[in-house]
Amino acid sequence: MQSALIELLRGNIAESIRLFPALLPMMLLFLVLLFHLVFKFPKGALILKILFIFTTSILVVGYILKISTH
Repeated sequence: MQSALIELLRGNIAESIRLFPALLPMMLLFLVLLFHLVFKFPKGALILKILFIFTTSILVVGYILKISTH
């Protein structure tokens, strides 16, 4: 995850996604969580649940693909 973050900060988005595909959705999840805690969005909990399921599914699929290719 650290390598992917460093590549993202360098501007290498494709390399960042290749290293850890769930980094961008995870960052979006934490950003939405922060805004929901501060501003109390009416549908914030639902949005967070959907983002959590999406991020978790990317984590699982990425993990399975890495194991199957190595």
